[in-house]
Amino acid sequence: MADDIKLINSRLRKIEQSVQSINEKVSDFIESSKIPDRIISTEEAAEYLGISPEMVRREIREGRLPAEKGARSYKISLRTVLERVGIDDLRSYQKKS
Repeated sequence: MADDIKLINSRLRKIEQSVQSINEKVSDFIESSKIPDRIISTEEAAEYLGISPEMVRREIREGRLPAEKGARSYKISLRTVLERVGIDDLRSYQKKS
């Protein structure tokens, strides 16, 4: 009887570990698929943020908005901009007009 309980407990621990691993993988997948990432312009970032393009450039220069400097403009991640304003699901959000 005691051996049966040990065996059952051992199997339950393995199942719990597998379930935890699956949950982590599902969570990572869901998190990464909520907002499709693409590069947007300073003007488009300004629309999403509800500020002027100059303010977006200032935020970038001052290090408050991550972006890469391109040859003629900044490369800004849509995901970064939307996460900054607390949007985690693009399907439920419309750009500010």
